[in-house]
Amino acid sequence: MKLKESDFAGTLKTGISAILLYGPDNGKTSEFINKVIQHLKTPRDNIVTTNGTSLKDSYDRIFADACSVAMFGGDKLVIIQNPDGRDLSLITDLCESACSPVVISAGELDAQSGLRKYFENHERFSAIPLYADDEKSLGALIRGELSNLGITQIDNDAVSYMCQHLGADRAVARGFIQKIALYVNDTKRVTLEDAEKCLPDAGAANMDDFKYNMTAGNISQTLRAMDRLFMENVPTSMMARIMNTHFKDLMNCVAGGMMPRVFWKYDSLFGVARRIWNESELINVLNRLNRLESDLRGWGDSEVLFRDFALKLSTRAYKLASIKK
Repeated sequence: MKLKESDFAGTLKTGISAILLYGPDNGKTSEFINKVIQHLKTPRDNIVTTNGTSLKDSYDRIFADACSVAMFGGDKLVIIQNPDGRDLSLITDLCESACSPVVISAGELDAQSGLRKYFENHERFSAIPLYADDEKSLGALIRGELSNLGITQIDNDAVSYMCQHLGADRAVARGFIQKIALYVNDTKRVTLEDAEKCLPDAGAANMDDFKYNMTAGNISQTLRAMDRLFMENVPTSMMARIMNTHFKDLMNCVAGGMMPRVFWKYDSLFGVARRIWNESELINVLNRLNRLESDLRGWGDSEVLFRDFALKLSTRAYKLASIKK
């Protein structure tokens, strides 16, 4: 059955035999898995876990463990993380035959995913998409959590600032919220200044501004973000590695249809990049990035080399965007 996120509480009450949780926010997925564990009151020793990439090799052990009696009593729970789509037959067999409830934690799945179709069309099993927080839901999360932590006043500009600078992982967001609650414990009020002082990593936001604007062909925004990164003394080697990962994510999306986790603030920029870059262009960039990382280790003024490389990439993206308008 295909359900909504809001149906999750009802699913817990009616009982779980097998459930698929999928979406881009690993932090939110972990929260929902913890809710299953708490509802079932499953002792940690009774949780049988496996990574999807190793399911084929460990299937017999996982199945036997799931159906065996727990040493200290209580029911067991099977958790499969990051399943491999090629192991669909093993997953379906486990869900149909296991003596214990099965929870599958997947990332982003498109509508053609065999795993997603299997759970959506099954009468007894459930598929629940967990979407990344947008500005509205993230704002509600911030206000709700701070209120639960005893904060009585939260300025609107502080919430707006946090929404703009927190990433897409809910676990990271909760960690920041707890930090700021401790910081303002004496006043019980969160101001914009408090939010700015407690922001976990301003450099991360600047890096996102840099990489997403660069691949979308926004030259001036790319240069401004890069200036901020150098002002914060971010090493060129680190920036090159992050760029490499970003272009690999773009390649997996363009060539393989695998949508990476993108914070809502950068959805439109990543959409532009997906449209303008093709597979051959991306292969060429990745090869050049590998050489760049090597050159940076032996270059006297690595900032000059990196700036030149980034400007050329941003200019290339701008030309691609102009061609494909």
